[in-house]
Amino acid sequence: MDRDSEAAGFIVSEQWTMMTDTNRQLDAFLTYLLDGRAAQRRKRP
Repeated sequence: MDRDSEAAGFIVSEQWTMMTDTNRQLDAFLTYLLDGRAAQRRKRP
């Protein structure tokens, strides 16, 4: 992963943390989506 991707990921995760701290349902939903995408990526050869 290059530095730009890492920086973007960090910024996005920080913003999500601020948003989802006040909304646990949103946090659970985002986690579900991200976990699902990560699982799909792992299945690809």
